[in-house]
Amino acid sequence: LCAISLPALAQMPAKKPRPELGTSAAFSPDGRLHAVARQGEHVVLYRSDDDGATWSAPAIVNARPEPISADGENRPKIAFAADGATLVTWTRPLDKPFSGEVRLARADAGAAFSPPLTVHRDRAEIT
Repeated sequence: LCAISLPALAQMPAKKPRPELGTSAAFSPDGRLHAVARQGEHVVLYRSDDDGATWSAPAIVNARPEPISADGENRPKIAFAADGATLVTWTRPLDKPFSGEVRLARADAGAAFSPPLTVHRDRAEIT
């Protein structure tokens, strides 16, 4: 057994928060570059017609604010459906560490995003 006294424990530096790596990017079938990121309690979508030299103003994916994970593999992600719709997913963290709900919002070509859905039926905490 290893024993650490409470005064020694109090002198240990606090754990640094992990940096957020909350951006994902992908090219759509029409060749436009899209990027999704967390901005406060929203997921936002940027578009570029010149391979990232310039970007559009951000489009809000989730109209209603909610907590959003934005580190490592929990970052927002983007994909494109066969019918041309834009699909964005992210994790809404829960109180228990390493748990969350996987969320999905869809936008048909030129349309606003639908309200997000939790994509798993089982509401037990996913860890």
